[in-house]
Amino acid sequence: MNDAWIVYDKHDVEENQFFIDKITDIMKEHGVTLKLVTEHAVNRRDLPSFVINRSRDSKFIKDLESYNVK
Repeated sequence: MNDAWIVYDKHDVEENQFFIDKITDIMKEHGVTLKLVTEHAVNRRDLPSFVINRSRDSKFIKDLESYNVK
């Protein structure tokens, strides 16, 4: 469980950059690499162990859940 995503709608990233940076730093301290994801296309080869969803795209999250991403 070393890779994770934080998912935002593209237009929300700038406003939330402080939070994104803080949570990324905290996760790094715990050995987790957190990647900011704004493109809502799932690539089954590069799935993370878990996702922090900050988007409003329920279909994208349901797609991830169908691939057993928590």
